[in-house]
Parts: sequence; C-alpha cells; structure tokens
Amino acid sequence: MAVFLFGDRDIGCSYFPNDRVLSDFRKKSIVADSITNVKLIAMNIDSIEMFRMLNFGKIDFDNSSVKQDSCKEYKSVLDEGEIKWNAYWKNCEKSLFLLKVEPYD
Repeated sequence: MAVFLFGDRDIGCSYFPNDRVLSDFRKKSIVADSITNVKLIAMNIDSIEMFRMLNFGKIDFDNSSVKQDSCKEYKSVLDEGEIKWNAYWKNCEKSLFLLKVEPYD
C-alpha cells in the first residue's frame, strides 16, 4: 500500500533535531568560497567525506546560532573515520553555505 501511495521513493522520517538538520542540508546545493575549497583540498576532504559529514555528522547545537529568523548557522562534527573534522554552515532557504572547515578539536 505504501509503495502505491508514495511510489518508489526514498522516504525517511526522524524527529531528532540532528537528523532533521542533516536531512535539510542534504536537500540543498552546497556553496563554498575559494578559501574554503582550498582548505577542503588541503585536509583531503572529498565528496565521500562530505557525504559522511552530511549523513553521519553530529550537529553541535551548543556552538550553533539557530535562533535567527533568516539563515541559521550550525557547527557539525565528524569525529569518526580516517578524517575527523568540523564544518561551519550557514543554512538558508535555498542554499547551504560551507563557511569554514577545520580539523576536529
């Protein structure tokens, strides 16, 4: 019955704040400036690492600014795997801006 109603789509639902934020991130195009792109290359962060961050990262809500009316800013952490790193995001209505990356602290 569910396949009939929704077709063959990947449907997921989570009420956990971390999962909701990451799900919203994955729906948007990522925009990064040239300095951030150079830092990604220097830290060996490729599309696979970005996939890992957007699927398995943890949002550090204590170091995020989510009370803003417009674009909210988040810190995400990937603290497992070969490359451990932090990312700082500006999440706007249609785009996701990667502001900064740094090694995991």
